Amino acid sequence: MMHGMCAGAFDFDNSNNYEIEFSFMDASENLTSWTGERIKFTKPTEQTDNSLNW
Repeated sequence: MMHGMCAGAFDFDNSNNYEIEFSFMDASENLTSWTGERIKFTKPTEQTDNSLNW
């Protein structure tokens, strides 16, 4: 199941658990790195994916 986002399309592998972190960019293109713990989430299912209208 492919998913799209502004950084490009991505696909989940066979795992069910994932972690994500972000870097933030302001209007002057200055990057601020993520300093907190990664956000943990589980892979969307067919049911939840359809309810989000991807």
